[in-house]
Amino acid sequence: MNQTLAAVALRTTAVGIVLTVVLAGCSSSSVSRSADGASFEVSASSAVSVQVADSPPSVGKGSGPVTKFHAVVAPALGTAPAEGNPWVNPGSTAAGRPTWGTGQNLPPLTATVPYFVGPGFATEVKAYYDSGKALRQQAKIATSAFDWVKERIDNQCDGNPRSCKATVVFDVDETLLSNYEFYKGTDFTFDQDGWNAFNEACMSTPIVPVRRLYNRLRTSGIRVVIMTGRAEATRSWTQACLEQHGITDWDKLILRSPGETGLSADAYKSGERAALQRAGYRIFASIGDQVSDMSSGSLMAGFLLPNAMYFIP
Repeated sequence: MNQTLAAVALRTTAVGIVLTVVLAGCSSSSVSRSADGASFEVSASSAVSVQVADSPPSVGKGSGPVTKFHAVVAPALGTAPAEGNPWVNPGSTAAGRPTWGTGQNLPPLTATVPYFVGPGFATEVKAYYDSGKALRQQAKIATSAFDWVKERIDNQCDGNPRSCKATVVFDVDETLLSNYEFYKGTDFTFDQDGWNAFNEACMSTPIVPVRRLYNRLRTSGIRVVIMTGRAEATRSWTQACLEQHGITDWDKLILRSPGETGLSADAYKSGERAALQRAGYRIFASIGDQVSDMSSGSLMAGFLLPNAMYFIP
């Protein structure tokens, strides 16, 4: 049963930040029932889904993209990652490609400009990260990504990833490197000058499970491409910080060129992936913390890491 997302809301509870998703024509208090106008709640601290499906979701229609959350994978998509990692189809831009993760991270799901959670949820966001829950979810997604990619390459490249230019794309911020300490200091708002100073000084920290995934893939012969929304002008200190944190030997490090400044993250990253494919790279997966890291095609699947701090369309 596939439903259309009708509305979302974010509220605070004693157990954390709760995203309430209202699904048109969906079930009541249980995903196994059906009655109109049901609400489902998904905690930012739990890797849970809000909808169960036995087939790929239909593409929603409306003023913006529709994001749907699923706890199972259709047989045509191959072996699902570990239980508890639902896959999400991020609207019409996904073109049916599966994305596994902890669920859409922040509303508004149809935002066209970046959204930062702000001080109103600072207590809950800090609890989520400081408790280690974010790290545990990151580790779960990283493990699922490795298993999925390895299985696909064994099947499609005869176990020889270099022969078919098998590639995995990684984002930087909140994927390979964490800026949590910066955002905690700003009450989860954004300050460009402060962010630049923080990262130029390499005050970010590595997200260890994702770094481990990166290195496991690289040493397995899989090409790794790092693709970030950071500006080309930051290349020298972005590269230095990655290397300082043990992230090295990438095949390509792609940053946003001056000509791409006005593009959305979705348009910029999908365009760069398409260029990689034209150059012969076979992109098995994209690893990132935003749906825009893996939407609009030119990849086989995406793995969405949790980010309770901001949303970039």
